[in-house]
Amino acid sequence: MPLYHASLSFYTLFICGREQAALMGNKILLDLVGTIYLTDFCHHFM
Repeated sequence: MPLYHASLSFYTLFICGREQAALMGNKILLDLVGTIYLTDFCHHFM
């Protein structure tokens, strides 16, 4: 029974963590794209 409870809480954690990771991933991706564009922009005008 404790194992079932543990796996259930792990599953909940996994679902929440995945949504959080998706949001984080999107933010990181946006930051990365922004940095690349900024670098590209700087290179063009240097």
